[in-house]
Amino acid sequence: MAARRSSEKVKTAPSTSGETSADFPSKGIKRKQSGLRK
Repeated sequence: MAARRSSEKVKTAPSTSGETSADFPSKGIKRKQSGLRK
């Protein structure tokens, strides 16, 4: 269920996901690494 909630969150708030890498690659990469590490 946690994985499913994460998927929904990414759709509703792409800023929290690495999707923002297009606008802020440095920030997106850092955010993606944080999520993978967590």
